[in-house]
Amino acid sequence: MCSLIVQCTVILTFTNTHSGALEGEVVFPLPESAVVTSYSLEMDGQLVPASLVEAKTAEKIYEAEVKKGVDPGLLQKVAAGGNAFKTRVYPLPARGTRRLSLTYTQPLEPLGETHGCFTFSMAFGRAVDMSLQCQVTSEHPPQVESVSCPGCSVSEERAGRYGVSYVNQSHCGGDATLRVAVGMPSGSAPVIVVEKAGDGSGFYFAVSDVAPPAVPLVLAKHKVAIVWDVSLSRNEANIAEELRVLSLILRQDPSCVADVLVVRNAVEISENLNVEAVMGLLSTTPNDGATSLQELEGSLAPRLMLYDRILVFSDGQSTLGSGRCPCIEKGDVPPVYCIVSSARTNMSQLQHYWAGCSGGAVLRVGGQPAEGIAEATRMRSAKVLMVAGDAVNANPTRPLSTAGSSRFLITGRIPATSSPAASVLVPLGVDPSSFETRQYELRLCSASLGTMVQSLWAQQRIAELEVFPERNHDEILALGRKFNVVTASTSLLVLETLEQHLEHGVAPHPERTGLYQAFMKRVREAHVAEADRVCKKIETVKGYWRTRTDWHEREFSGPSFLEKGELESEGSQMRLAEHTLQTTILQTSMCCVCSAAACAPTRVSMECCVRRERCVPVPVGSMRSRSGGERGSTPPPCAANATVKYWSPDTPYLRAIAAAASPAEQYATYLKLRPEYAKTPAYYFDVGGHFLNPGRMTAESRELGLRILSNIAELGLDNSRILRVLGYKLYEAKEYALASEVFCRVALWRPTEPQSYRDLGLTLLERGWYQQALDLLWQTVTMEVPASFSEIEVEALWEIRDCLCRARRAKLS
Repeated sequence: MCSLIVQCTVILTFTNTHSGALEGEVVFPLPESAVVTSYSLEMDGQLVPASLVEAKTAEKIYEAEVKKGVDPGLLQKVAAGGNAFKTRVYPLPARGTRRLSLTYTQPLEPLGETHGCFTFSMAFGRAVDMSLQCQVTSEHPPQVESVSCPGCSVSEERAGRYGVSYVNQSHCGGDATLRVAVGMPSGSAPVIVVEKAGDGSGFYFAVSDVAPPAVPLVLAKHKVAIVWDVSLSRNEANIAEELRVLSLILRQDPSCVADVLVVRNAVEISENLNVEAVMGLLSTTPNDGATSLQELEGSLAPRLMLYDRILVFSDGQSTLGSGRCPCIEKGDVPPVYCIVSSARTNMSQLQHYWAGCSGGAVLRVGGQPAEGIAEATRMRSAKVLMVAGDAVNANPTRPLSTAGSSRFLITGRIPATSSPAASVLVPLGVDPSSFETRQYELRLCSASLGTMVQSLWAQQRIAELEVFPERNHDEILALGRKFNVVTASTSLLVLETLEQHLEHGVAPHPERTGLYQAFMKRVREAHVAEADRVCKKIETVKGYWRTRTDWHEREFSGPSFLEKGELESEGSQMRLAEHTLQTTILQTSMCCVCSAAACAPTRVSMECCVRRERCVPVPVGSMRSRSGGERGSTPPPCAANATVKYWSPDTPYLRAIAAAASPAEQYATYLKLRPEYAKTPAYYFDVGGHFLNPGRMTAESRELGLRILSNIAELGLDNSRILRVLGYKLYEAKEYALASEVFCRVALWRPTEPQSYRDLGLTLLERGWYQQALDLLWQTVTMEVPASFSEIEVEALWEIRDCLCRARRAKLS
């Protein structure tokens, strides 16, 4: 523990008193600001450090190794569990023990302006025997004011020049909490900590200072915006208590009127309502559909400055789309107050984005009286803006509210320099008219090597990135790997042998020196082989292509649905496509691949392919589609016709819904029947499909159909197949933007399936994102394809050709 940051190491011993091997599991609830940086599991009497792995991949590997009866260990962040972490250990030997170690770092929690507090929760669900040591050390040691742990006896002994140890060896109750109150050595002045990076890249710093006080909010405009989430997941919220809080807030200003923005997969706005009208509207609106918070941008942006404040009643779970609303990221916006009552709440989205950007606050129903929540919406907190000066990569990167805390914390990096000092500028205040800039001097010459500050920096950066986890997936993963930080996207996994690490592609922790070096040697050999594999793969795909074209050029005897001229046209078209692809893609890309040592798939450049007019021997306007007809023209007459009937399953609930007269009555029937099928995906697919039937679809039924269909995203199913079907349904409804968001999520979950990249590429093609579509389709061609997707490369080549043609028609360069 230093004057600002705490590093805590917990060593647990599992004891198995039974005659058979068992699996051990324990959940650690940690403070919101804590970050787990190390996890080790006992193997052959030694604690073996874990490797950081993508979360979903780590869980699959763990389950696979458990089935083999070997020794994996897993530490993962608990979904929708706040900042809680779960560790799983297998096996616990019969009548034996097994140890594990967990290390986490956190800033001291503000305790007034002059004190900090470290807390350690022992809410393990039952009483445990434990020994705990807390060592307080620093160049300028803080003053330890008190140590308390209900139900525990605490003894004190001096240990070392700068340290004080507290040892507890009691039988602790399951709900006990250790608290260490620490007096800051500088009182209410800023606390600054600087560390030198071990790799010589520069310095990391952390600054804690007293925040400006909150000020009363002036309600001069007498108008409020109410964002009311009515998605399916809101059935878990305490709606009655939220309405009570809202009524108290609105009655604070007798002249106030409200604009109500009801948000699900789309936004419906009702303007200038009084209190009674608001209560009547919200109490009768059903919760149905997915949450698409980014849809608020179009409604909020033009009205933003009409409001004194914005009230958001949502769990923050933007299940369809990114959830980004750029208008609230501006510096001068009304404060946003997020009132939540659901246990499953995305606090990162609400706290770091909606409330944080505006100087508002997140207020939990049940955490304080309704009157206290209403009064809190009358106060506006200060915001910390982007850090300037000598710092790079400083946190926060967007405005951050200081609500609920007497101090604020910033972290950042200083590049390597010979200068003995650096300065950091921090603008902050309640509104632009009252902003001040504080300057902090950093003594780089006295910085010592350490990892606590850089871990804290990484945690703050990841917390901001996790506001939009799918968009920032790669950056979160890279930061987690570099700093060994456990997040919702990353877990720590312990494997035992080199063969296990090679099988799953997981690098051992560098501290396991021999194993790590052996692994990296094998990886380097694999990189060289990968370039050769891609070249051979392209030759194989060319063979598939020739086989397909040869089949089309063959003369078949017997009856045919195609006239000879049409068959020749199809064969000619295949030859044309082969020439185009070999000239514009295959030959160019093979040269690139064969001359490169890297193993990454070659990127087909739109600039290269689109501009080469000579590669296509016929004008674009005369390009034929795969079926032989002109694109956009009427197909030639054919002797045989087939009509595909829109499929509708014969189920009792669909018969009941279809019996209703109007779409509104059918929707009411759907809501009435929904409780029986609430967790059944087929119900939403079937009913949504009924409303989207092209034969009877109206504007009203389309809106209802998309709403019902979007509930699939709200079910919280980690099932890529079901999510993929949702993407296909949205694609079929020409909702390409939403479909691409869904297919992007599927690609993250199923990175080894070529269909994941093909689906996303074809959807982006419909959005006109030609280069991105081309990259994904080319990845489908060059990646290693499982046997179940045999010759999918040929289909992707057709689609690449279509992408090139459409891009040239759009006159892209």
